[in-house]
Amino acid sequence: MSSTLLAVGAAGFGGTIDFENVPNAFLESNIGGGGQDLGGYYAGVTFGPNEQVTTTSTVFPAHSGTNELTTSDFGTPNILMTFDSPQTDVSFWYTTSFGIVATAFDSGNHSLASFTAPSNVNLATSEGVSSFGDLFTGVADNYLARVR
Repeated sequence: MSSTLLAVGAAGFGGTIDFENVPNAFLESNIGGGGQDLGGYYAGVTFGPNEQVTTTSTVFPAHSGTNELTTSDFGTPNILMTFDSPQTDVSFWYTTSFGIVATAFDSGNHSLASFTAPSNVNLATSEGVSSFGDLFTGVADNYLARVR
């Protein structure tokens, strides 16, 4: 596991997702879940492909609760969020052992904003911390359609 997304909040989306209380079907199969991709389980946003929910650990701690979003495709460790309606701001908590680059795109696939941060996991001690990230276009007529 290289990175996890802990919670998502978006201005036009009007909510916060903490991945608690998801049905067992969307939990990773290696923790006894059904192994299904999260997809459009939450109204207004689609995750994936290859995004599932897993339980937290000391290496990849959740910001709140015990669940977090992860990718099941470790060859391409991207987490994709596509919104049903455009967003001006998307914020999230994350944990990563290799660093993170989050990029926001409009519906025409033009890059609008980017967030970059180094690893927040100490692999020597197997301990990590959750950190806050934010993507904000800063311009009223630039709206995020997806984040990768």
